[in-house]
Amino acid sequence: TLPCFVVKSSLSLCILDTAVTSACAKMLQRASCGSASPSPSAFSSASTSEHQLLPLRSKPRVGPIVRSDKAIPSLPRPHNCSSRPQLRQAHQTAVQAASSAVAMPGSKSACNLKLETNGSGLQRLKYQREGWQYWNWDDTTGRHRIHYISSGLDNKGPTVLLIHGFGASAYHWRHNIPALVDAGKRVFAVDLLGFGLSDKALVSYDDYSVWQRQLAAFMKDVVQDRCILVGNSLGGYNSLSAAASNPELVAGVALLNGAGRFEDLNESAAQQLKDVVEIDPLEGKPVQTTPSEPILPPQPSFWDQMMAAPKAMATRMGLYVAFLYAKQPLRIKQVLQKVYIDTSNVDDDLVQSILDPAQDSAAAECFRLILTGNGESINSMLRRMKQPLLLLWGDKDPWIGPRSADKVMQLYPKASRIRLDAGHCPHDEAPAATNEGLLSWLATLEEA
Repeated sequence: TLPCFVVKSSLSLCILDTAVTSACAKMLQRASCGSASPSPSAFSSASTSEHQLLPLRSKPRVGPIVRSDKAIPSLPRPHNCSSRPQLRQAHQTAVQAASSAVAMPGSKSACNLKLETNGSGLQRLKYQREGWQYWNWDDTTGRHRIHYISSGLDNKGPTVLLIHGFGASAYHWRHNIPALVDAGKRVFAVDLLGFGLSDKALVSYDDYSVWQRQLAAFMKDVVQDRCILVGNSLGGYNSLSAAASNPELVAGVALLNGAGRFEDLNESAAQQLKDVVEIDPLEGKPVQTTPSEPILPPQPSFWDQMMAAPKAMATRMGLYVAFLYAKQPLRIKQVLQKVYIDTSNVDDDLVQSILDPAQDSAAAECFRLILTGNGESINSMLRRMKQPLLLLWGDKDPWIGPRSADKVMQLYPKASRIRLDAGHCPHDEAPAATNEGLLSWLATLEEA
């Protein structure tokens, strides 16, 4: 049934993590989709977070991440980088090499990348099939070539790291990078391992921790500053994961229709079982109790063991066929049109940015490895997270609707919420409203 579901769901290489992970990786298990009514306006603010804000670059910084020409003892220097100042200079050189013009003629943008305008007259990055900048990441699984975009490095505002969704890439933030740079922010957008122009590494994606390690290393070695993470869909999941695991590197998180699974009743009960407390009748004091016998997972039957290999092979072949079907240009465009309520920005460049990475010889197997992973629950990550949180949500998302945002608000009441009249990718479908909402929230962090 797994391959059938994958094919019926019309998996494309673009931002399909909701349907994919609910069936294959159970990442969106129990996430309610699209039941609440969208806000009548395209942009309206909810209550502002009262959570204690972490210091940003514009304020005196605490912690180990300091932008300085001096060596930072707490952050080991990567093997592929001789010095911090040289790396910073390399960023500028690479940006200049990738762009023959600072901006399009007549443009007042501070963005130092090639720009163009969309049909609505909004500035955006011009697509480059060769990419922008690359970084060699030395991980425990080997060395991987990572693609990223950076701009506004001389700006004085806080640093923003943009993280794309399933099947997408750093280019998906094409409408947002110029606006953030013009507003005085330092901006980075990175391709996750296995996506975009980053390596299609055939490594373990079982618990998605590889992306948490990648983001942490990227912030230490390339960005060299505490970041505000902005993630769409799967990128939202990875933003929460990075913030919960590396609070010293992350100053805040903005979720744009973030993906992830919520704990079900059985999982919550198992977690609570670890913290059972009873009153000792003799002492009258609370005592910690544990089950009299360990709880063991059910053992597979002989038949299940015999059928495990054939089922795995069938699943593998089914996902491979689904991948070949999904990477067709027409199919990519059809799926995008289903998740963009306003399809005016579903254009040839966006389709091409999804199609190009799919031509990699390892793309199909990487696709399978990612789909069969299963990450940490949203509940668990939010229990460990302390940073300010913004929900910048497209209320007409057919996959991760406003009920998912409602659940996050219940789990993290001090979060801020802005509702948008858009689908699964509000940053590209409704970029003007998204940029306005994001910048207004970033301003509250700088003022705190």
